[in-house]
Amino acid sequence: MKFFGVRDFQESGIPNLLPGYSIVTKEGLTSVKHGEDTLVIVYHENLYQCDVDKCYALGLVSERSLSPSRAGLQALDTLYYLSNPPRYLSKKHGGPLKAFWDALRQRSNDSMFVRQSPQTRAMLNFALEYLDCNIPGTDMDKLVWVNQRCPDTFHICFLQEKLFPLVDLDQFYLQSRTDNVMVWAWIEKGLTSNWRPESFGYVLDEGSGAWVKPGYCIIDGELYNENDVRFEECIVCGNEVLSTQLDENEVCRDCRENKYKIHSYSTRAERMLKFKAKHVDPDKRLIYYGLELEYESSNRESDRVSVGKLLEGHAIMKSDGSIDNGFEIVTCPATPEIHLEVFRNFFDHFNDMSLHSERNVGMHIHVSRKPLGMFAVGKMTEFLNKQENKDFITSLAGRTLNNYCSQETSRTVTFPLVQGSGARYNTLNLNNENTVEVRIFSTPTSYDEFARKLQFVQALTTFSQPCQVDAPLKELTHFGTFLKWLKGNRKFYPELAAFLKSSM
Repeated sequence: MKFFGVRDFQESGIPNLLPGYSIVTKEGLTSVKHGEDTLVIVYHENLYQCDVDKCYALGLVSERSLSPSRAGLQALDTLYYLSNPPRYLSKKHGGPLKAFWDALRQRSNDSMFVRQSPQTRAMLNFALEYLDCNIPGTDMDKLVWVNQRCPDTFHICFLQEKLFPLVDLDQFYLQSRTDNVMVWAWIEKGLTSNWRPESFGYVLDEGSGAWVKPGYCIIDGELYNENDVRFEECIVCGNEVLSTQLDENEVCRDCRENKYKIHSYSTRAERMLKFKAKHVDPDKRLIYYGLELEYESSNRESDRVSVGKLLEGHAIMKSDGSIDNGFEIVTCPATPEIHLEVFRNFFDHFNDMSLHSERNVGMHIHVSRKPLGMFAVGKMTEFLNKQENKDFITSLAGRTLNNYCSQETSRTVTFPLVQGSGARYNTLNLNNENTVEVRIFSTPTSYDEFARKLQFVQALTTFSQPCQVDAPLKELTHFGTFLKWLKGNRKFYPELAAFLKSSM
């Protein structure tokens, strides 16, 4: 079986015309007649561009919704098979030939004009009649049988449970008859255009455009029994959402996934958050502090929402390769009094979360580099790397120094000027362009612990400024000199002073 094309017509005309059929050519038009009835008229000179007024289909070729060229090609297809009637059945076994199934499958998946050609319809009707008369069992048995020979050509109408050609079916989203789930189902076009699925007990869910059983609805793509639907307000965004979509903190799915997300390690907090300061003195260079607090968590999803709510606008959460099942809290650059105010509230709710400190996590404090000057950075470097200060630093840090914050006793006051940055994992990291980073602390789990660690860095920063103490050069960076200086300034660092008084 061969599809008859325009070239065949142009080269040889219509071969092997059946008895009773005749061809008449007049004024550039070719028509096929059967007796006195004109079946098809085709414009002869340019078949691909034939004018719709000169290509009529009387009883055999439908021109509805077809362009003139498609109508002309369907006419040619019809002329060919009228003139060359195909043999569908095998003389040997009496069933349809393999060539029949191959041609039908090709036509079913071919261009629009072939799928809608009267010849394709005639072949589909023959196949359905053959299945009804010769294949035992249900329509599903027939579908399995025919799809082995001609796949993707027939399917069963979901509502009628009857076999149809795919060209006569549309797909609709509707509720299964047996399970309370939604399925994409084939439905015969006559039902959807005339009866609609209402005739089979379905109603249209206006929000989704799907067909469901009475008493059911679809929300966010999921099927619900209307008796089970209850809406509650998300405490973050204030939207009314399904109660089943709220977590134990009454936060909706969108807020959990988007608003309080854990950012990648490379995300820069200072680009997302505003710098914050109080009591700005125009005569002084303002020193900002940026904090990094690493925590492990027993319930990461719940904790990230809680932290996000408590520190919204002040900090973000980030992932870090050294943390197993938690995250790092990274703040905006701010002055110490603002950090203390925000984190007092944070630690008031700390025990409501499952955050905890482990050996693999810590607290890092960044200090604005430019306002310090090279001499102050040098003094901070020597102070934190001085062997005589090690026990004092360890006591303040809450942990022993390790590979992530090691001392190098060769780092003296001149180190930043002569050597530059050095290794990153030092007690004072000098590798950042805009900040110096104190890396000595364990992660705090209470406000007092947090405050004294931040106040120590603040105090050390101020202590390291020129002309703060009158001491010999060798004692300028000794912890004893620092303690004497702090005694006269303890009112500015109350939690630090209280800790040192009880521990020294």
